[in-house]
Amino acid sequence: MSVRAHLGLAYWLGPWTHDEGVPPGVATEDVSVPPSPSASRPMRARIYRPTRRTAEGSLLMVQGLHYLGADDPRMDRFARIVAASGVVVVAPFLPDFAVLRVVPALIDGTRRAFDYLEALGDRPPGRPGVFSISYGSMPALRLVADPAYADRVGGLCTFGGYANFKDTIRFCLLGGDGLEHDPLNRPALFLNGMDYLDGVPDDREPLDTAWQRFIHETWGRPEMKEPARFEAVARRLAEELPEEQRELYLMGCHAAPGGAEVGAAIVERAGHDWDYLDPRSHLSTLRCPVRVIHGRDDDVIPYTQAQKIIDALPPSVDAQLWLTGLYAHTGSAGLRHLIQDLPVLYGEMRSMLGILLAIRGVATGF
Repeated sequence: MSVRAHLGLAYWLGPWTHDEGVPPGVATEDVSVPPSPSASRPMRARIYRPTRRTAEGSLLMVQGLHYLGADDPRMDRFARIVAASGVVVVAPFLPDFAVLRVVPALIDGTRRAFDYLEALGDRPPGRPGVFSISYGSMPALRLVADPAYADRVGGLCTFGGYANFKDTIRFCLLGGDGLEHDPLNRPALFLNGMDYLDGVPDDREPLDTAWQRFIHETWGRPEMKEPARFEAVARRLAEELPEEQRELYLMGCHAAPGGAEVGAAIVERAGHDWDYLDPRSHLSTLRCPVRVIHGRDDDVIPYTQAQKIIDALPPSVDAQLWLTGLYAHTGSAGLRHLIQDLPVLYGEMRSMLGILLAIRGVATGF
């Protein structure tokens, strides 16, 4: 593996570089992904190719639950950094994640994107790797454990993923393990759980649209986690709904009492309907190396889920876990904060080395 490639990753992903900086030497191309027998909806992807060095590997980058996908500046920056190190990256825009839905079709869409990457004419030899972000861990784990794909994948790296879906949703609603939770995520649960909600009108579109608008106006903006700010957004948008829908809407925005209880009821009522969201029972056929990365300060999916992913893997799998304080769900820590505690800095640099090796390893081979 190239020392130059690892130094480049270390420079751009380290706390000494501004988290908006991007490396030169990367060309992008937006393409349409051909349909497959099980996934025929229109789907696009963005290809990132290195232009200043020879590509040594390839990587499928599976987005998390976000309406922007690779148009999110954070994901786009990361894809460019990986590509600049000598990796062809394909980042599909999964249609269901774009409308904030977590459904079984995500699994077929991820397979379809992997097929596209595997068939890419200018891809370097070798098996492609897979890198997943946040809730993208579910379709990514299902892909690499699928017997039809298990021997075609070079490795999997999950960042901020989960193993136990119900525990993850409880954290979304209430926090736990002494960790703060992001108050802005509740609308995503209500959007996905409308079949199990009382008081949902026959015409769901206004309620659906209002929750999506709340998400578009608040996600990715740390200042919006202040109750006064996000509650003001929720109440403004609620004024556009019929009066009888406003209380439910505000509960779904964490802006009225009772939302946590209603959210918990959604999960209970869904029951086995949501079994597909828990990847653990599908992993017995997984064979590729797995690297699990999680930020200790993640307020969307708690870092305690990282060990649960490791525990769910077959014992024969080459698996490693790296916890870090450098990267959370919505940003990275600065160097000034770290140098105030040298033992912590040493531990973070050790984790960072493991993370860099993981990223390159899944893309180019271990």
